[in-house]
Amino acid sequence: MRYEPNINDPRVRKRIQHAYHYALAHLSCTEETPHSQEALSKRFGQAQTDLSKWLRKQLLICTDHHYSDAAGLSKKYILNEDGVAHIESILGCRSTPAKAVQTLYTEEFKDELATGSFTYKEAANRRWHPIQSLKKTHKHALFYANGYNHEYDIQACAPTLLYQEALKHGLEPQPLIESYLRDRATVRARLANELQTSPEKVKKIINALFGGARVGCGDYFQLFKDLDGDSALIYAIKSNDYLNLLRESIREMWAALPVEDRRKSKLKMALYFELEARVLKAVVQFLRRTKNKHFTEHDGWVCEFMLDEHMLKRHVKETTGFDISVSHVCLRDLCENESDRDGRKVLSGASAWEKYNIY
Repeated sequence: MRYEPNINDPRVRKRIQHAYHYALAHLSCTEETPHSQEALSKRFGQAQTDLSKWLRKQLLICTDHHYSDAAGLSKKYILNEDGVAHIESILGCRSTPAKAVQTLYTEEFKDELATGSFTYKEAANRRWHPIQSLKKTHKHALFYANGYNHEYDIQACAPTLLYQEALKHGLEPQPLIESYLRDRATVRARLANELQTSPEKVKKIINALFGGARVGCGDYFQLFKDLDGDSALIYAIKSNDYLNLLRESIREMWAALPVEDRRKSKLKMALYFELEARVLKAVVQFLRRTKNKHFTEHDGWVCEFMLDEHMLKRHVKETTGFDISVSHVCLRDLCENESDRDGRKVLSGASAWEKYNIY
């Protein structure tokens, strides 16, 4: 006998709405994303129940059945458009990914969003929270709707902290690194012209080089894959005098840093995360002292009130010894300009800088 949920049962309707919002918020119709059975069971119910089976059939299309608990690999899914339309007809309403995120996460983290007292998981000198996994435009809308009006990021955080730390350990000043950190936009624009590519791709290239990316063609090279297999661009990078000199300066920087084995990227990432955590701790101290509710994400944060940037930078310098610069955007302006999309491109758990083996 074919199962059909009793939509008039309040508990059933609530479960359907919850699963529907989760699917819209976290899946795309075109891009497959991994989802653990634990996460799905939390939103859809235990897999053996009739309602959970029905929800999974309506909302999910499994595109990759391979999984391994030991290796931390999960099955991959895309959104079932036809099933979504069917559920919308049953519920008598239609949502969007951004609205689904607001509904789902405002409900789940209502108290945390209201107070700014978020419960993070600490791992490898970083603080993790489920909200961090959301698409950036959806996070903007969620935070703005809950009274967080400003977003800040530490500019060029990884190269800035690593370079300043290397100077403390005896590195001679590196003019190329300093000129890049001083005027990144000009350097990127010039290189974009020389490499015949966009400033956005130049930014990706330089971040990769600071992370120790190897430059070459083939799937063995992460940078090659990130540049969509553009062999001509890879050859242009290898033959560019400025980038070759910059890579030499980056090698000098890493040679001065206190890492036991420079061949092990995990040790180098651990050093950066330690420096980042030190600075972020000082930032959080400043935000708490000024009673500014906030949410942190690695080298950035959102907060309720606009900061006195001069006072913040002075506090970080006095507390940690690091000189930082921050960028600022008003979430109101972003949310008014950002249009919602039907699909969702999920951000990887690792930043672009984390992908590469470093010198």
